[in-house]
Amino acid sequence: MKAWRWPARLVIAVGVVVAFGIDSRVEPSPPEQIVSAASIEEPQLVPALGALTSTWFCPTVFISPDDMGVAVESTLRIANLQSKEIPVTITTMSPTSRPVSFSITVAGGSVADLDMRNRVDADRVSAIVEAPGGHLAVSRRLESEWGSDIAPCAPRAGEEWSVAAGDTQRDAVERLIVFNPFPDDAVIDVLFATEVEAGAFQAAEFQAIVVPGRDVASIDLGNVVRRRDQVSVNLVARTGRVVVDRIQAFDNSEGRSGMAVALGSVIARELWFQPGVVVDVGTVASIHVHNPNDVPAEIDVAAESAVLFATGDPIGLSVPARDTVVIPIVATGSRDEGLRLDVDPGIAVGLVVESANGVAVVVDLELEVVEVDLPASTTTTTSTTTVPTTAEGDEQIADDGTETDPAATTVAPTTTIVPTTTTELVIVQPPPVLRDPRARSGLAHSTFSSRLATTWLALGESEFDVLSAVLIHNPSERVAEVVLARLDATITARVQIESGTSLRVPFAPGVDALILESSLPVTVAVTAERVGGVGVMYATAFPLS
Repeated sequence: MKAWRWPARLVIAVGVVVAFGIDSRVEPSPPEQIVSAASIEEPQLVPALGALTSTWFCPTVFISPDDMGVAVESTLRIANLQSKEIPVTITTMSPTSRPVSFSITVAGGSVADLDMRNRVDADRVSAIVEAPGGHLAVSRRLESEWGSDIAPCAPRAGEEWSVAAGDTQRDAVERLIVFNPFPDDAVIDVLFATEVEAGAFQAAEFQAIVVPGRDVASIDLGNVVRRRDQVSVNLVARTGRVVVDRIQAFDNSEGRSGMAVALGSVIARELWFQPGVVVDVGTVASIHVHNPNDVPAEIDVAAESAVLFATGDPIGLSVPARDTVVIPIVATGSRDEGLRLDVDPGIAVGLVVESANGVAVVVDLELEVVEVDLPASTTTTTSTTTVPTTAEGDEQIADDGTETDPAATTVAPTTTIVPTTTTELVIVQPPPVLRDPRARSGLAHSTFSSRLATTWLALGESEFDVLSAVLIHNPSERVAEVVLARLDATITARVQIESGTSLRVPFAPGVDALILESSLPVTVAVTAERVGGVGVMYATAFPLS
């Protein structure tokens, strides 16, 4: 990627598009033949099919109003990729009660939705989900009065976690949910980077925090890092391993509303992707690039699209050591000033962030959907008036056809009514591009994906008022052929994705889980919006090979 080189603190995007066809059922094959083995390099990855067990860690399962101001409730979404049913054990853990385990059975090639509201009795709850034989993927649907989101659970714990995006302004709530699923205590330190301080800083309150074994801690960042537009976090365990969620919410006291829940990043990378991002007059997007290292990172940020001239040039910039740069993605024609990436509104773009000097970074996407009042359309007002005019008589024709002398004949003047039309044109600017259907408002945070794979699992939403879509980005130099199928091997779509572009494929009605098989390595995410309501959801899909 060749980019214009800018000094510190910037942003950009990459992109987009194609139509898809719907196929009828083809000869079925067992889901085991669709799914391939996978490594576990990232929190989103499904363990290999040959694994003896499959274990998932879910930091945020329930948060009480006493802990965060509003209740955050969850539904566990457990996907069984085997053709036969499997027993699944769920163990909940909290600071105020002993671990509680219970079991359910999940049918083969299906997704079980487990409402956790009636299964918890504590202020703050995390969970472990386990099944013998692997073939399991676990995600969460999280809801509160502030909004809703989807977030995968993690297949492993880690010693270090990073979060690139965050906000602790007056109307914002930002929490770290730190889950220690192991018997021994973990001791952690938390470092911050903001738009005010240069580099990382530490607060005494957030050093040497003890997270007891089989417990979960909640860290309110706003108690120490006050009134900041941008807060990045590095959490490092001195001892033990943990799993970290970041909860970001806006309480609508100053016009912003929404809630976003996402796992942190366990590993910094040199190359990151985010498919299918769409901005318009009511959708604000930004890329947050955090450098957790002690040396500057030189990065290139790019947006690509199949639509000619729909995106700007790639941009290069420097991210200082232990610092963060925020790059707004702005709809073309916006009057916003400063460093930003211009993209055509209403067009899906894929985003690419790449380190040019080998220094790994962490990258988050922030999407905020706001209510929009569209202007009135162009109007034309027409009125008609009548103006009387008087004409003197010239030559007159007698009844017998002979001409009469006007000087010798007295003729009364005649009055003619002449209509006059006046048109008043009121010109209004063309209406802005606005996605339809869409959520009324909402917030989503998602870590970029560093993984390219040929097989993916995408978990959407089945609620009637939620619109789900699969987002696919093809970074290769050839056309990718992608087949989308239900877990029972029924093909729902076949698509072609041009080189360097993204495609949004809506989930078919009644379908909330898809296996994607691609002829080339691609990256995949899932988005969902509560149409007409509050809730924008965005999460990386599960790479399987």
